[in-house]
Amino acid sequence: MSVDGSSFSKSQMDLEVQLKERTKKRMNASKVKIGLYRPLIRAILENDLKAQRDFLSKYPEAIKDEIDEFGNTIFHLIVQASVNSASIKLLKELVSKVSKDFPKTLEIANVNNLTALHVAASAGNTKAVKLFLKMNKDLLIGTKVYQEEMNSTKEDLGDIELLPVHHAAFWAQEETVQYLLSGTGGWTDNFAKDSGDLLFKMLIEANLNGVALKLLKHYPDQLANPKENVFWNIIVDMLSEKYLAFKSGRRLGFWESLIYDCIPVKDDQDHVAWPPSEDSDLEMQNHKSSTNCPEEFPTLPQKAATIDAFGKRLFIGMWHALIHLVPGLKRIHDNKLMHTQTLEIVRLMISNVDWTYKKASKRLKKPVLTAAKLGIHEFVKEVLEAYPNSFLFYDKKGRNIFLLAVLYRKEKVFSLIHDQVASIRDYTNYVKEKEKLRNILHLAGELVPSSHVPGAALQMQRELQWFKGIRDLFQPFLQEQRNKFGKNPGEVFTKKHKKLMENGEKWMRETATSCSVVSALIITIVFAAAFTVPGGINSNGIPNYLNRTYFRIFAVSLAIALFASTTSVQMFLGMLTSRYAEEDFLEALPRKLIIGLITLFLSSSSMMVAFGAAFCIAISHPWKWVIILICLLGCLPVTLFAWMQFPLLVDIFRSTYGPSIFKSMKR
Repeated sequence: MSVDGSSFSKSQMDLEVQLKERTKKRMNASKVKIGLYRPLIRAILENDLKAQRDFLSKYPEAIKDEIDEFGNTIFHLIVQASVNSASIKLLKELVSKVSKDFPKTLEIANVNNLTALHVAASAGNTKAVKLFLKMNKDLLIGTKVYQEEMNSTKEDLGDIELLPVHHAAFWAQEETVQYLLSGTGGWTDNFAKDSGDLLFKMLIEANLNGVALKLLKHYPDQLANPKENVFWNIIVDMLSEKYLAFKSGRRLGFWESLIYDCIPVKDDQDHVAWPPSEDSDLEMQNHKSSTNCPEEFPTLPQKAATIDAFGKRLFIGMWHALIHLVPGLKRIHDNKLMHTQTLEIVRLMISNVDWTYKKASKRLKKPVLTAAKLGIHEFVKEVLEAYPNSFLFYDKKGRNIFLLAVLYRKEKVFSLIHDQVASIRDYTNYVKEKEKLRNILHLAGELVPSSHVPGAALQMQRELQWFKGIRDLFQPFLQEQRNKFGKNPGEVFTKKHKKLMENGEKWMRETATSCSVVSALIITIVFAAAFTVPGGINSNGIPNYLNRTYFRIFAVSLAIALFASTTSVQMFLGMLTSRYAEEDFLEALPRKLIIGLITLFLSSSSMMVAFGAAFCIAISHPWKWVIILICLLGCLPVTLFAWMQFPLLVDIFRSTYGPSIFKSMKR
């Protein structure tokens, strides 16, 4: 019988209280010979296989008894202590022995209602899981022994019983989850309705999106149906908060972005054998006695029928070879695969439902508002495609996804929503916050700290770009509207950004001061060098090496260095004498900084070239590699300057002259 998420949480809390009481009672009633089994426990924890064998040969009953006060058997402890080949060999011997003499031993549950299979699944000990299930496949069903000992029924333990696969999913043991689902018939054995819903939820929580997606594709009528899946709301809410599971949650550099767009992804779950199902539900069926896995589904055609198919296989094969050879490529591939899988899960969860306003308000309102706040535009897009009127949802403060996108500076979400509602006649009804009587310009005037924009000056520029862009998009009368405190948007912006503007001014002045000192030193050096001719002059005052190529390089480089450094000083002086008004941060100050940094780099580079040319003129050495080495060393300061300052220069240039979402929008 299906229940909603809140009632399940309450029943789960009640169940936890009951289990704690039962645990205490069982521990108090325990008659375990703790002193006798302490050496065995120590041997297991220290992975001393010889001591374990010696103890078992002396006390053979230890193989079937509980050996500590928590109700654990030797199997509970071995499967979580070590996974090496020697311990697996011992475990195999023990399983073989109990299968003949004590077949019910592996069904013993500890005080936490966990069998050895549960513990092995939690620890990710897939080899132990295979051994246990080879002996007794009924272990997949549950913990009957514990229920009988406690004289309890299934109703006492709640509607949802945790199976080994749930424990493996909770601890993100992907290999074990795959085996339990694909290699054992675990899909159907005591795995129906709410139990399947819970597994799907746990897979999402553990970021095992590939397994979750495969599960969703096989049982869409149950898992993607809000009426059937008791955890539907919880799962969708959870997905809306996982911003790192979407591309929009990652900050990719230029090269990372290029590789991300080119690299092909292949779902590794396509190699997992999934048993066919006649029904779209997770109904209980009789399991098969065989544990052989069905044949794997190939992800690429085994025989290329066309040149295009062969080329595709070759292209993907080359990429996957590079992924294993080049550091960093695997991380980009795995991230892209996760993003693709997560987006497909979201699409399958919400796209096949006939949404009405009432139904969407109940189930989609919270996640779409959360996604808009976090800037997950992929999630917002899927919701808008499933239910276009989602922009009509408001949070407790009267803010819809449009206003949240502005308030938290999520440009891709803003662009998406703007395109969606731009055709609405009464546009202004959807751009006003209800609680504080703030319109969309007031929200654009609020200060939002950003970790993506380096430096106070660039953050101030970004804030001005948003405020100006929003102001130009909407009706002029919004600029004069006042909030509940009697302030118009411009006044709000000035007040909220006062501290940021002061910090931006301080950063600009300090940068200009430091750079102007360097530029002035370069001017002094190159000006003096202009009257110190390398190689000397003849009696007519003409340089001795006037006709040599090195001398021409020296003269031209010296002139470029002088002119560039002079220009650089002028730009930085202009920054120091600026009035630092709000609008100056938008373009005037960044432009001066860009020109100043470029000319400073050019002057320092030219100065080092002039030095190299003068060195070649003045020094004559039979070993040409010495000259080459000295010239290469002269490139070191220029390289260091570029390495330290170019990232800042690129950020400023991109922020000032890069593409803006507001340029393509019209009022």
